[in-house]
Amino acid sequence: MTEQSARKLSNPVMLSEAEATETARLLRILMGGPARNAFEQDLSQYDRPPMQPGFDHDKERLRNLAKRAFLTRRARSRFFSPAMVGEPAWDMLLVLYATAASHGPHTISKLTAFTGAPPTTGLRWIDYLESQNLVRREDNPTDKRVVFIGISEKGSRAMDAYFSEMIERGLPE
Repeated sequence: MTEQSARKLSNPVMLSEAEATETARLLRILMGGPARNAFEQDLSQYDRPPMQPGFDHDKERLRNLAKRAFLTRRARSRFFSPAMVGEPAWDMLLVLYATAASHGPHTISKLTAFTGAPPTTGLRWIDYLESQNLVRREDNPTDKRVVFIGISEKGSRAMDAYFSEMIERGLPE
């Protein structure tokens, strides 16, 4: 081996996390092992397609599951940096879905406060959720400065399906 080829071998190769995962999978196959590691095997149950609508779970049960999910997510910020665990769009959907029957739509400022995200970040996510038809904006009839955000029919159906599937898969309630 020449000195130049030895130097090439000693230079590290940088891989992204996805490339490293795929490389490890391919090496397992080449070495005669399973294509998936134990963690990937555990997650394989979630590879199946989502459930079709037609679930018959009680809407109150689904909303209570969403409330619990939101409270659990908020508890994380006591132990970890909010930047690490923040997902404002998901938190907004959880709040809107969980409180739709009891509270109805929320003001933008209240909704962004629930997420702990800066108002500008919250507004960007609201715009995105609205573009996906998951939430709807409603003008306040008595105060034109105030806009309400509510979960849309599509957003509600998607959350119903999501939490129904979580129940079906036996995830903790």
